[in-house]
Amino acid sequence: GQVDVETREGRHLFEAQVYLDDVPADAVNVELYANPVSGDQPVRIKMQRGHELLGSQGGYAYAAAAPATRPAGDYTVRVVPFKDGASTPLEAGEILWQR
Repeated sequence: GQVDVETREGRHLFEAQVYLDDVPADAVNVELYANPVSGDQPVRIKMQRGHELLGSQGGYAYAAAAPATRPAGDYTVRVVPFKDGASTPLEAGEILWQR
């Protein structure tokens, strides 16, 4: 779905519409992701699930803030499978990336 970004007070505020359909919301994490720069680790920021999107099945608004030390365009939204106690490789085929 749509991703909106607002920059203020040194932060990028992201809100993403995510449509999970039949997938339970607890079975995924929605994250902001940015590739590493200068040998640093990738940036992964968990987005918080908000209100359900009216008229949708499994649609929710997710929100997160990222430091504005990098351009907002460096960040992308991704949906990552989640199960407590399990880890998902960075490039797993089940990860859905924002287009």
